[in-house]
Amino acid sequence: DEKTKYRDFFNNNEMVFYKNENDLSEKILKISRDEKLRRSIGRKGKEKYMKFFNSTLVAEFLISKTLNIKTKKKYFWHN
Repeated sequence: DEKTKYRDFFNNNEMVFYKNENDLSEKILKISRDEKLRRSIGRKGKEKYMKFFNSTLVAEFLISKTLNIKTKKKYFWHN
């Protein structure tokens, strides 16, 4: 759903976004018929997720915030 704000991190080549149920239905039909598109979006989305949101990065961020550890590391989702 577009309300999730994932568009702040992913583009249309990396994730499928929808506005309402009708839009979702149309996009499900379109992507289910196009294996090349489906695989491409899945691959690109996974690559970006693994690069910027993997469990190690998230754990490092949570630990540094919880224990108030100063770090120079920049996180994709945090300014």
